[in-house]
Amino acid sequence: MVRMVSAFSLGRGATGAAAERRRNLIAISVVSFLASVGFMVVMPFLPVLLREVTGGDAASAGLWLGLAISVAPLMTALTAPIWTAIGDRFGRKAMLERSVVCIGIGIGLMAVASTAWHVVALRAVVGGLGGVSVAALAAITATTPRRELGPAVGTLQAAQTAGAMFGPLMGGVLGSMLGMREAFVLAALIFVLALGLIHVLFTDMPALVEPPVRPTTREQSRSAGALGVGIAVALTAAFLLQFIEGSFLILFPIELERLGVADEHFAMVFGVGLSLVYLAATISAAVAGRLTGRWSAMTLMAGMAALAVLILAPMLFVTTYWQFIGLRVLLAALAGAGPTLAYAAVAASCSPERRGQMVSLTSSAATLGWAASPLIAGALIQISPALLVLMNMGIFGIVALLLIGGQRGLFDPLGTLVEGRGMPSFPRAGLAALRPSLAGPRGLLDRLHAPATLMPARKVQQPRFTTAEVEAALLGRSHGSRAQSALDMAAQTARWMPTEPRKAFREVGRYADRVPAILYQMRNGGDPEMIGRELSPLGGSWPVRRTVEIAADLIARELNR
Repeated sequence: MVRMVSAFSLGRGATGAAAERRRNLIAISVVSFLASVGFMVVMPFLPVLLREVTGGDAASAGLWLGLAISVAPLMTALTAPIWTAIGDRFGRKAMLERSVVCIGIGIGLMAVASTAWHVVALRAVVGGLGGVSVAALAAITATTPRRELGPAVGTLQAAQTAGAMFGPLMGGVLGSMLGMREAFVLAALIFVLALGLIHVLFTDMPALVEPPVRPTTREQSRSAGALGVGIAVALTAAFLLQFIEGSFLILFPIELERLGVADEHFAMVFGVGLSLVYLAATISAAVAGRLTGRWSAMTLMAGMAALAVLILAPMLFVTTYWQFIGLRVLLAALAGAGPTLAYAAVAASCSPERRGQMVSLTSSAATLGWAASPLIAGALIQISPALLVLMNMGIFGIVALLLIGGQRGLFDPLGTLVEGRGMPSFPRAGLAALRPSLAGPRGLLDRLHAPATLMPARKVQQPRFTTAEVEAALLGRSHGSRAQSALDMAAQTARWMPTEPRKAFREVGRYADRVPAILYQMRNGGDPEMIGRELSPLGGSWPVRRTVEIAADLIARELNR
């Protein structure tokens, strides 16, 4: 929400194309917020409407509910490329207006639905002819400069998330006051307002043309085998995590009814519960974004999946609806960061020129997971809701194992097998080969661009070395006699490297075997993210920086002996 509001102050005083882009970003963000509100306002009433038109209880209507929920994102994923191509030819404003009109009509007609097929067909219309999020993203990415693309997309996502959080709460309150079918009409009117804003505020602009960023020689010469496996792992994780998230749209109302929520309070309880879930997920995504500066996205996602299994287990034994809602909110506070972490992991695993394309592919994988889930969940719930909880626990466990295996390089041979050749990387000499005899230190010392001198005798009055000081010397940021001493010690690997490197470098795993290569590349001005990707298909900048920090701490301790 803060990021969305900040868009109104971006580019203050700008003129020409910059001012038009800023106004378009504001218009699309507000329209995305309204569309998300309108879409989610009716969500608390969808299970009630299906129960009414089928004449059965929630369990018997579970399959219809799963079909109704899954068909919209499925149709969006299938038709998105078509609408994007049409928008490139006829204008993105027309596509935005088309999307809000079709969604408004589809939701409004649900007020007069009399059979379950009517609801499912209208949801298909909403997904296939709507797709406002796709139209909004296409309009933003086509006209925003590369340097401003991240903040612009972040603003758009914040607007959509804020609407998803506010919509169910608004629906629960207004539905209790006006009635279920009247709420669908109210949601349609919200899209009328969105249509007016797009028509007045948005201006079609030609697609922005920027010079491409040339790939480095290292990127051109790299093998893509193991890297492709790393991206595949991240895409699979995104699909499975959103599969679990989508299943709760079916499980949530079923459990509320089973646990005794009365019909007259159902919409209110469901709406408030959904709003709390989206609020927790929003906070989780924001916190995870900051944590990726300290830990890799894959590490965070693996830990999240493992802990989620522990949160899901008590759901099998809840006896009141507030216990279930509490556990669901707690799960969202943990697993809500899944899509954000998946996007970050994929972005870190591919070259800068491919990031937009691969993040879009990740979004499609997540959408397909969301679309596939409700139908399967609806079928399982007819047998027992506990089966769905157990299935989700198993999927979280698979995700955790998949990510841990990817980080440890267990799937790297698959990439080599598919590509037909090994992945070029740094020299594979391990730490044992670099541990010196009497003449041994000179090899690493020369690579660190330090004179081949032995470590000077420790001076009694010399100030103690700090980790930051040694790190600055290793990275070439400081010079002088003390920096030289740090480099001399760095060359004598056997003196500061512990007997069990993997234990000392346990935070970064297999990077422990590549410490000298990492120090050499960083000393020569290498980019941490590129180094991380060459060492591991799921690597990135964080483990490389952390490896240097740990090595600097070990060197400083030895210098201070």
